[in-house]
Amino acid sequence: MNNKNSMVTKLAFLSVSFMVTSAYAIQGSLPQLKAALGISQPQSEYLVTTPSFAVMIFVVLSPLLQQWFNISDKKIIMAGVTIVGIAGLVPMFVDNYTVILISRLFLGAGYGLYNSQAISLISVWYQGETRAQMLGWRAAAEQIGQACTLAVAGLLLNYAG
Repeated sequence: MNNKNSMVTKLAFLSVSFMVTSAYAIQGSLPQLKAALGISQPQSEYLVTTPSFAVMIFVVLSPLLQQWFNISDKKIIMAGVTIVGIAGLVPMFVDNYTVILISRLFLGAGYGLYNSQAISLISVWYQGETRAQMLGWRAAAEQIGQACTLAVAGLLLNYAG
């Protein structure tokens, strides 16, 4: 990311925001999850809300972790994305509610690690009109990401559910 005005650099910043809201894509599958896992309605709803609590905690902890362990912005974002990737795949391979709930907690932690970085790095790298544009595009990338993940989840439910 040598040239901050290159399209690749800008897309890299925006791609981080694209997946931030994907944790909520499971909302449409709650009835199927409830039946498949043999859990109550509140337990199925915990699967949606748990990542949000972890995000709240790790958005605050992310800068502190960077400071305490002298971790660069790039490494904390990469750690968050890696955690999200692994935690997001866990429910594909297990059918234990507790394990899935813990993976959702880690999913939120991963989002929290890089969510604040997505905004602050744009503010650090860009100034004036470009900063305002990038922050607007970042917000749009979040919403587009949410729409895409909900659409994919809906298609999966339609064909596999």
